[in-house]
Order: sequence, then structure tokens, then C-alpha cells
Amino acid sequence: MSAELYRCPPAGRKLGSAGDAVELIGAAAGSGAGWIVIPAERLRDEFFDLKTRVAGEFLQKFAQYGARVAIVGDTAARVGASQAW
Repeated sequence: MSAELYRCPPAGRKLGSAGDAVELIGAAAGSGAGWIVIPAERLRDEFFDLKTRVAGEFLQKFAQYGARVAIVGDTAARVGASQAW
């Protein structure tokens, strides 16, 4: 896979569904990127509440397609509010 990055823009609708993941994977593949970089502020609040399973369903798509993903940004407040994280 290429080392090129597909950077998800920081502004836009909140992400978290399996469909959102597939869209990002497709966009990254179309640009030849080997990594998908997602700003933490683009993720739905439910993503950080592990009981909702949003994070698992979202990230599972990346695993299924063999896509590399990095979530970047300040997650301290959201992760700090969760015992599971």
C-alpha cells in the first residue's frame, strides 16, 4: 500500500456509521492513499461511548477492507468520560 495520506477534512458532517467508513475507504483508494486520517472532531459523540458499538462497527470496515486509519486530535475529554477507554 502507498504511504500517501487521505486527510478527511476537519469540517463536515459527523462520521461514525459503517457507510461513512466505506465512503472514506473508497475516497482514499481513489486517491491512491495508503492511510486515512480522520480528525477526532469529525466523529459522532456515540463513537466514544463504547456501549453504542459505533466505534466497533465503524472501525471494523477498515479492517475488512485492509485500510489503515488514524484518528488524530484531542480526545482527552471524550475518552476521560469513559471508563472503557
